Amino acid sequence: MTFLYTTTADVRREAGFTNNPNIDDNKDINGNITAAEAEINAKIVQMYNLPLSSNALFIGSDAQNLLRQVASRLAAGSVLLSQYEGAGEEASGLAVRMIKGARDILKGIADGSIKLLGSDGVEIGTSDSGGTGLSGYPNDDPENDLNAPRSFSSDQVF
Repeated sequence: MTFLYTTTADVRREAGFTNNPNIDDNKDINGNITAAEAEINAKIVQMYNLPLSSNALFIGSDAQNLLRQVASRLAAGSVLLSQYEGAGEEASGLAVRMIKGARDILKGIADGSIKLLGSDGVEIGTSDSGGTGLSGYPNDDPENDLNAPRSFSSDQVF
């Protein structure tokens, strides 16, 4: 199975299950990788044109390495949680910290404080919306919006 950002070997290594024959890639890992990659895409879709792999500057870039780390930690954390379910706080603490750390990075990417850099050192192509979606109507300046003449009012009858 081919994934966008990470591999089963990366997830096994991150979770500490590199040589564990009791962890099955198809049963225990692949679904968590798919979920991790979906979470990543959902977070960055407003900021970047997807799929990132279609951008020639993504391959071998800092962005690819960062997203590999995020996907590996999200998936490995989920694998650890499922394997150590009910084992207590100490056993699941590492998994929770892995997931939280990965989500903090995703939050930074989504809000623009962390930039995804291509192999040329320049930010990878951003989406047309610039990641902001609708930020204001009719423009982005709230002060001018408040003082702008109104096109209609609620007491008008049409």
